Amino acid sequence: MRSRPSREKRAFLAVLFCLSLASSWRVPTSSDGLLVLRTSASLAFTGTFSLPPVPPGASVIPYFFRPSPDGKGMVQVYQPFGALWRAAVFRTALLLPAGPARGLFADFGLSLVPVLLAALTVFPLSRLLRAGGASARHAPAGAAAVLLGSFLGPLGTTDFNEPAFVWILVWSLDRARLSHVLFRGSRRLREAFLAGLGGVAAMLVKPAAVAAFPAIGLLVLLAPRSAKRLSLARVLPAAGGVLLSTLVFMGLSLWRTGRLLEFGYFDQPFSQAVSPPWTVLRLTLLPNRGLLWFAPLIVLMCWGTIELLRKQSRRPQAVAAVMGLLGFLSVNVSYWLWDGGMSWGPRYTAPAFALFALTLGPALERNRRAVAFLAAAGIALNLPGYVIDSDRLYEYASRLPTGHKVWGPIVPVHRDDRSPEGIYDLQRVHYIPGLAPVFAGQKVLWKLVFEGDSPAIGQAPPGAGPRNDSAFFRLLLGRELPFDSCSGRVLLEEAMVTLPVDPDRALTFCELSIGFDGPPVDARAVGAVAAFRTGRFDEAIRLSEEGLRLDPGRQDLLGSLGAARHARAQNQPEKK
Repeated sequence: MRSRPSREKRAFLAVLFCLSLASSWRVPTSSDGLLVLRTSASLAFTGTFSLPPVPPGASVIPYFFRPSPDGKGMVQVYQPFGALWRAAVFRTALLLPAGPARGLFADFGLSLVPVLLAALTVFPLSRLLRAGGASARHAPAGAAAVLLGSFLGPLGTTDFNEPAFVWILVWSLDRARLSHVLFRGSRRLREAFLAGLGGVAAMLVKPAAVAAFPAIGLLVLLAPRSAKRLSLARVLPAAGGVLLSTLVFMGLSLWRTGRLLEFGYFDQPFSQAVSPPWTVLRLTLLPNRGLLWFAPLIVLMCWGTIELLRKQSRRPQAVAAVMGLLGFLSVNVSYWLWDGGMSWGPRYTAPAFALFALTLGPALERNRRAVAFLAAAGIALNLPGYVIDSDRLYEYASRLPTGHKVWGPIVPVHRDDRSPEGIYDLQRVHYIPGLAPVFAGQKVLWKLVFEGDSPAIGQAPPGAGPRNDSAFFRLLLGRELPFDSCSGRVLLEEAMVTLPVDPDRALTFCELSIGFDGPPVDARAVGAVAAFRTGRFDEAIRLSEEGLRLDPGRQDLLGSLGAARHARAQNQPEKK
C-alpha cells in the first residue's frame, strides 16, 4: 500500500493538472481582479497601495474606495493579501529582460497562483477528511472530489480571492484540529499558535474570516476526549498567534489607509439585505446559487454530520465543521450582495462548503459509489464554469425574451422598474431559476461547440480581446490562442486612467507597459502625450519616433512628434 503523502501528492497533482487545463491563462478575469491588479501594480512600481485621483467628470462607488492617507488619491477596500502576492509577481518579472519573456512570465504567474492555492488545499482538506473518519487510502481522493466536483474548482481558475481564502481557512482549521487531538508536548502548543495565526491572517484576504473563528477556537480550546472541559494550556500560544497576525493586519491597514483597523465594509448598504429565509433558500436549494446544485456532495456531508455527532471522539470536529458552515451562511444571509456578483456559483459560501467537507469522511468509507456519483454530477453541473467565461452566461440571459418569473424578493440595487421582470437584465441569472448557470451554462456551451461563437452567447465586442474561456477548450475547438501580454495591457490601461490627473505617473506606467510587452504603438502614443505634458520634450520625441517606426500612419503620434519638436525649438524649459 502506498504511503499517505504519496497519495496526497497524487491528488494534488491531479487537481493542479485539471485546473491548469481549465484556466484561461489570462488576467484579469473579473472587475474585482482588475481593481486588485491595479493596486498591485501601484504597490510594485510606486511603493504605495494608493491609486490616482478620479479623473474629472468620473465618479467611483464610495464603499469600494477610501481616500488615500496622503489625500492625493484613493485606495480600494479589498484587503491586502491579493495585492501583495501580485506585486511580488510583478517585481519578480523585472528580473527578466524587457519584452515578451517578462510579459509572459507575469501573465503566467498571475494566473498560476490561484490555481496552485486551490490545488494545495488538497493537503489540509485530506487531513480533515481523515479526522472525519476517512481512511488514509481514501481521504486524498475525497479531497480531490470535493474540489473538482464543486464550484470550488472553477473558482480556482479565476482571480477572485476565494482560492486563497479557502486554503488559509482549511489549513487553520486543520491546525486547530491537530492542537485538539495531540495530548502533550510542544507540538500541540505550536499547532495552537499556528491556528490562531492563520485564522486572523485570513482577514488579510477577507474580513469575513471572522465567521470561522468560533470553529477554530472550539478545537483549540476544547480538551481531547472531552466535550465539557477546556484546555487552557493552549490559550496562551493561540493568543500569541492571534496577536501576531493582528499586528500585521493593523500595520498593513495603517500603511494602506492611514487607520489601524480598516475592514472596508462599514459603509456597505447592509440595509438592502433581503428576506433571510429567501436568501437561505437561494443559497441551498434553488438552482441559481444553491449549494445543492453547485456542490452535490453536500447531501452526503449532511448525512455524515449525523454519523459523526453520534461518536463522542469525533463530535468536536463535526461541531466545528457545522459551525464553519453556519457561520459563513450567516454572513452571506446578512449581506446585500448575497449572490457573489458576476461569478460562478455561490462564491461567498466557498469557505462554508470547504470547512463543512470534513463531514464527508463517513461516506468515503461506506458509500464510495455515492461519493463518486455525486462528484461526477458536480463536475458535469460545473462544467460550464470550468471551460467558458462566466460573462457569457450573463450576456446570454440578458438577450433572451422577457417575461420569466422572478422568485422571491429583490435587492433594491438589482431592481429595475422599467423591466417587465423588475430586475436588470444582467441580474436574471441570480433571480430566475430557469436561467440559472447550471442550466443556461449547458446551453451556452452547446452553442459554442456546435454553432460557433456569436454575440448571443457573449462573443467579445471588436477590439475588446477574447473572452476568458479555457485555453485548452479553445485549442480543442481549433481557435487561436491570444499571445498578447495581459499584464502589459493592464499597465497601459493604468497609464491611460492616470494621464488626466498625473502625467508623471502615466509616463512611468507607459514605460512599464513597453517593458512588459504591452501594446507597443499605443503605449508609446500615450507615453508621448504624458511626456509632453510634463515638459519632457526629448522623451516625447523619442517615444513618438519609436511608435512611428512601428506604425508610420498613426496620426496621434505624428501630432505628438510635431508638437514636441515645436516646443523644443521654442527653447521652452526642459524638465530633467
